[in-house]
Amino acid sequence: MPMKLKEILLLITLLMTAGAYAQKNSIIRLEQGNDLKYDKMLGISTYRVVGNVIFEHQGAFLYCDSAIMDEKTNNVICFGHVRIKSSDTLNLYGDLLNYNGDTKIADITGKIVKLVDNETTLTTDHLYFDRNTNIAKYETEGKIRNKENRLTSKKGYYHTDKKEFFFKDKVVLTNPEYVMNSDTLMYNTVSRTAFFYGPVHYQRKEKFYLL
Repeated sequence: MPMKLKEILLLITLLMTAGAYAQKNSIIRLEQGNDLKYDKMLGISTYRVVGNVIFEHQGAFLYCDSAIMDEKTNNVICFGHVRIKSSDTLNLYGDLLNYNGDTKIADITGKIVKLVDNETTLTTDHLYFDRNTNIAKYETEGKIRNKENRLTSKKGYYHTDKKEFFFKDKVVLTNPEYVMNSDTLMYNTVSRTAFFYGPVHYQRKEKFYLL
């Protein structure tokens, strides 16, 4: 029986909606791996991949030694020599990665977790990276190096699009010529300009100032 016009339009709408949803929440794709195994203990939608593992998700590439992928939840856990290549300049490194393809949030831990963007390197032990906002954050102390400047703080946020760091709690900016202490600081890695919010302790050679 031929379909009515209303039914055809409804079908087209459903297909377009499904396509838009699938595009918005695209699955994490396995690009490479030496060995692939399904383990019933992990669940029927879950598999383990070992050796030279590469995943791709909406332009970002995930590298690791081994991984557990759950196709149902669109979630991957990566182990060993973890690296996320998010853009031509932005790379993240760690020992363990938990990444969800629907939320596009990466949770990276390790003895040394690094975010490298051009000449700027952030090191910490636990980093969250939201690919929706392109903001990385840490809450367990971190430090960055950008040419002659070194900054440390308890908490921090990095806006990768604007190349701006926001530091909170026990902020220390160290330069070959001076040391500054503050509670809050914004630092642009391109201009290498620092903006302090609140009292600043400034130390240059033998002298000490309170600004």
